[in-house]
Amino acid sequence: MIKKLTSMKAMVLGATVLSVFMVSCQKDTLETTIDKADSTAVERLFDKIDPEMQSFTIDPSQPKTITGSEGTVINIPANAFVDANGNKVTGSVTISLKEILSLKDQITSGVYAVSNDSLLKSGGEFFFEATANGQKLKLAVNQFITFDVPADEVDPNMQVFVGNEVKQDSTGSSVNWVQADSSQFKTVVTDSIFNQKDSVWSTDSSWIASYKLYMTLSGYHMKVYDIYNTSYYNCDHYYNYPNLIQTLPFTVVNLEKSEEEIVDYTVKLVYKQLGSVIDGYSNTGQGMIVDNTFSGQISSTWLTGEDVVIIVVGVGKKSQKTYFGKSTLNVAANSKPSVSISVMSDADLSAALDNL
Repeated sequence: MIKKLTSMKAMVLGATVLSVFMVSCQKDTLETTIDKADSTAVERLFDKIDPEMQSFTIDPSQPKTITGSEGTVINIPANAFVDANGNKVTGSVTISLKEILSLKDQITSGVYAVSNDSLLKSGGEFFFEATANGQKLKLAVNQFITFDVPADEVDPNMQVFVGNEVKQDSTGSSVNWVQADSSQFKTVVTDSIFNQKDSVWSTDSSWIASYKLYMTLSGYHMKVYDIYNTSYYNCDHYYNYPNLIQTLPFTVVNLEKSEEEIVDYTVKLVYKQLGSVIDGYSNTGQGMIVDNTFSGQISSTWLTGEDVVIIVVGVGKKSQKTYFGKSTLNVAANSKPSVSISVMSDADLSAALDNL
């Protein structure tokens, strides 16, 4: 066995030397031998400008109001929390909050308003979790937390959706949103902000499942009775789009025209009127890369008759420079979208995404 391994090493070494010799004779084709995109490069780029997870430490025996950096207001009553066994929490509690309230936040976090691969109209997403000693907490019976989520425009059709974390899939979504079910009610609780009583369905003495949403002048007032079975919440509603195209021919042009540069890139479709983002992906399954020009097919949710802002963000394999481009399209069956990309600083990329 040792002799076979030694012989194999010699073969591999010889093949490596031969490969190096061949590549050194063909430097102009070196970069084009890379046929798969390194998606993690773009993810690392987004991590730099992704909204931060905010952390707050509170005394659970006292009522507490927390205001997030983007304006989300959380009201927590005294003695709201119990542990997984239903025991009252007496030590300090850590509140984690991540506000995903803009199109930029959706793009950089990868948390899109998507339910079973279907786009939703989004009024604002957020992550909320309460922990003590590293363990996730529940709400005590008949307790609830309110979230006031700011919004530029309030849609009366919004409902509460809760998110389930899933693996990255073809849509690029890390969270799948499901409409909250509050169809059965028994227990009565009162919201002091509106002085309004709600009936809440209690499955047992330690778990209450119900969500309520009210419209305010400045956004959405969400009442949450379950913080244990999910950490993601969204003001959403389903959007009817009967005319859908799944795949369109697509072109990306690198304005830098560097023959030694290959760019790993990602495509995002931004529907501003929905407040929603979704990924585009190549049908080849080989990732998405461009040297000077890429032409191929991009599959996604192309909504005919709707305006979409197509953005392309990439990272140079060799230079590690940031590339960006965008184009606005009114989607039609004969559309052939094209986006030109060029080098942009990380700060300028962040500003460009802010201005979508």
